Amino acid sequence: MVAALRDDYEFKVVGRDRAFAAPDTSSTRPGWYRSVGFTARHLPVSHAGASGLRSLLRETHYDILVLNGFFDREFTLPALTLRRFHQTQNRPVIVAPRGEFSPGALSLKANRKRAFLKAARASSLCRGVTIHATSDSEASDIRREAPWLQNICVAPNIRQSNPVGLLEQQGSLTFRIAFLSRIDRKKNLDFALRVLRSTNIEIQFDIFGPITDAVYWTECQTLIERLPPNVKAQALGAVPQAQLSQTLRNYDLFFLPTAGENFAHAIYDALEAGVPVLISDQTPFRNLNDQKAGFDLPLHSPELFAEAIKALANQSQTDRSTWRHSARALFERTLQSDDAVQKTKAMFEAALAEPIEGRAA
Repeated sequence: MVAALRDDYEFKVVGRDRAFAAPDTSSTRPGWYRSVGFTARHLPVSHAGASGLRSLLRETHYDILVLNGFFDREFTLPALTLRRFHQTQNRPVIVAPRGEFSPGALSLKANRKRAFLKAARASSLCRGVTIHATSDSEASDIRREAPWLQNICVAPNIRQSNPVGLLEQQGSLTFRIAFLSRIDRKKNLDFALRVLRSTNIEIQFDIFGPITDAVYWTECQTLIERLPPNVKAQALGAVPQAQLSQTLRNYDLFFLPTAGENFAHAIYDALEAGVPVLISDQTPFRNLNDQKAGFDLPLHSPELFAEAIKALANQSQTDRSTWRHSARALFERTLQSDDAVQKTKAMFEAALAEPIEGRAA
């Protein structure tokens, strides 16, 4: 977003002071600092929210506040609460749920989320807030689960190409699969491990991503220990954003059976690298098999995932090459047909034009 719109808007980006599950903040630089195309600042985080958020929102000049995540307890919930009780500047607010209203995502910690939705509605917490949906399907999810959220704007996530050369995989007895995402229940790593347990081909399964749920990771480790001898799995930690496509191109398949995504940057990274993807049917990517770019399958049929892996692993070298080029072609078609920049600008301008209840902070 910053790279595409920095000539039109000045961005100030505020984030958590550490990666998910990181234990300390020793490397965080204090105060605001200049990065490429934007100004940035990090705030200490805890279960009580981002420390210093109230002061920052009162003292920093901004025209629009954009919040990522509807159920986020570190920034979104505190910021909306401060706004509701007139403790921040009187500015337009855009909240991007990032797929949190999909059935799969809502099923995780469902009672807590349902309670929050009821409380948000009763307290008018989102009155006057623009809800950013990245697709018509996500907008439908939001309207189904929270029809009282009236101001929904559809603007696709902005994606810019950073093409890497396709790597033609040579024939190998071991089928290489990558999982790249945060390690938490929504991303469904345990499902992937159970699918792999039912395969009978030689597989190297590499797990990339930060651990954001330590209890869940312990469960996954138990599943890893129970994998059959033909499946070797290892956790390799997080990958810097700039290296994602370069890393993924070394694999035969990208496997992410997520419970719900509105965009899934990692899927784009895999397609950009020319790697077929095996995903759930809870993302915007559909009919992948028809396009020879992968498979989008229902989570209630894990046997279909195992069959897809077997089919891909048994492909000839010519077919594998065809699917790699088809995956890259899908990425390029999606990028070329995307009017995300113009729709995002329109969303910002509409938010700025919305009347705000007359009150001073």
